[in-house]
Amino acid sequence: MTPWVLATHVLAWTAFVVAIAAGGRTERLAGLILLADYLASALIFSQALPAGRVIAASTEAIAIVAILWQAFQRDRWWLIVAAASLVLSGLTGLIAVLSPDIDRYELLSAQVGQWMIVYLALAAGTGERWLAGEAAPGSRWPPRKRS
Repeated sequence: MTPWVLATHVLAWTAFVVAIAAGGRTERLAGLILLADYLASALIFSQALPAGRVIAASTEAIAIVAILWQAFQRDRWWLIVAAASLVLSGLTGLIAVLSPDIDRYELLSAQVGQWMIVYLALAAGTGERWLAGEAAPGSRWPPRKRS
């Protein structure tokens, strides 16, 4: 595993934990969608299924549609960034299918960078919410003033 792939995994898990623990409804939903795609892809590639690439592409397509839907429904800047990066990642996979002479490592190196942008956007969106003083649903921060 290269240092970039390891950094992507660390960034992904950090973004998942931060979004689910401290994010609002939008960040939590996006974090859960991306976590489900991450775990499904890991499971698919660990099993070495014959149609693994097709199944992984379909789970990524579901994540793309879900994040795009959120981007058009919510007014969060980071959803647009994450959706654009996910669409680019999907197009990168489509190019690899249409042009089989592209090396597998070239495809993966392009997608690692695109997924880093998705995870950075998720973490930055959650951080922006926290810096703006918006409390996560169900949290007691900021403390309520007693009268």
